[in-house]
Amino acid sequence: YEILNKVKSEEITFVEEYRLPVLLEIFTKICDAMAYAHSRGVLHLDIKPDNIKISGFGEVIVCDWGLAQLM
Repeated sequence: YEILNKVKSEEITFVEEYRLPVLLEIFTKICDAMAYAHSRGVLHLDIKPDNIKISGFGEVIVCDWGLAQLM
């Protein structure tokens, strides 16, 4: 969420670091995580920016599976 706000406010260091290809790669990683969970029969049910963590090395982690349901 912090990344999106800083890019939106045009903070120069974030705008340079998080150009469209990088943001799309992050989005793709989130989609991959959800696709994997769905393939295992798990629905997250609480996807929001606060539940997505991005490390300084580009790792994307989907957090807070407390509301998850098995299909």
